[in-house]
Amino acid sequence: MRLLKKEVDLLKNKLQLLCNDAKLYLFGSRVDDTKKGGDIDLLIISKNLTKKDLRLIRIMKDIRNTIAHEYIEDDLAEVFEEVLKYSKTLQDIINNTLMYISRLT
Repeated sequence: MRLLKKEVDLLKNKLQLLCNDAKLYLFGSRVDDTKKGGDIDLLIISKNLTKKDLRLIRIMKDIRNTIAHEYIEDDLAEVFEEVLKYSKTLQDIINNTLMYISRLT
């Protein structure tokens, strides 16, 4: 499962505040440890939750989305580091290419 324990605990605790008989299940790509990214698919089962509780469940959705976006930001940070690492080399290649072209024209 590709969620941290603190993230799972946060989701469970928020749901338990809403309804103590509710069960929370994770499904979808986040269950597969070999994959990256992806949204967080949750199934909530309860005999006591009603449509009136939908607003509070939407709050959980917002928490879920916050967690998912943190993973994306982590991936972007790694990509950004790679870009910085190779920027100087790329800039040198571009400058050398421009100098070569200027000699030809």
